[in-house]
Amino acid sequence: MSRPLTYQSSQAVIKYMNPNKRFQVSQCCPEFHRVDKIVPLKLEFLRVVDEKTTINNCTYQWEPPEEDTSSDDSFLSEHWIDLDTMQEAEFEKLRNALMNRKKTNWKHKTMYSRDPNMNVTKLLGLMLEGRKDVHIKCLDVSKAFTSLISWPPSLKLEVEEISVGWLNINGLDDLVLTKPVEVVHKSHLHLDHPIIRNSKKLVLSNLRYVFENGPIVARMPHQWIHIDRIQANKQELLQFIRLVIREWKSAKREPGTRLYACSSFISGVSEILKSIVEEFQGESVSD
Repeated sequence: MSRPLTYQSSQAVIKYMNPNKRFQVSQCCPEFHRVDKIVPLKLEFLRVVDEKTTINNCTYQWEPPEEDTSSDDSFLSEHWIDLDTMQEAEFEKLRNALMNRKKTNWKHKTMYSRDPNMNVTKLLGLMLEGRKDVHIKCLDVSKAFTSLISWPPSLKLEVEEISVGWLNINGLDDLVLTKPVEVVHKSHLHLDHPIIRNSKKLVLSNLRYVFENGPIVARMPHQWIHIDRIQANKQELLQFIRLVIREWKSAKREPGTRLYACSSFISGVSEILKSIVEEFQGESVSD
């Protein structure tokens, strides 16, 4: 005869459960819900958008589906199709339907809420409120209107990476972090915020007017600055790198400070490196 798990055993099992399964079971089982809130929660990926939220490989959405998805579940009903098992004609029919509806989440499971009043703030509350230990590897708020999002009160998060994009990061003022974020991804130079200033690595995407913005970049306190898809020609890039190095030398930045700049052009990189080495009496080394 089987025996129920002890309290300690239940915690050990919940710790290694898929976080989406934890959430779904928690909504319909009060006893599980009580223990689940105590067990640390680790998420690989959390994307917050105004009309939906994605956790790892599962998207929670409050747009009503085209067909009936009613079930016995008390909160959510599953609504996805396993593309691997579909016939070619069925797949083509589904692809056309999804294209017309502008759906792109092909590989993700989608959970449609049965609550007509569901929104992102309410969903985050159900998932995260009351938890003491929440670790998120990557938090993406780049497509969220933060004025519409309220994080659960007293919630403290440990976040490794956060993607802000073009978002006004002041909307994250009520987000409490247990330690500085390792990496921040940004798409503009509005950088006067503790989350950005205290991060170890700053990734800037599609940076324009690089020479004009050189002083701002050079005075950032980050140990590692990575500029992705820098929009500059060879001469502009050379001037930009020179400006940053001069600023770092005058400020006596400690060894280990790194600047990465990824450009779309390929030719001329060796000439840039040679010029930098000659001007600053350094040496070119591989990463």
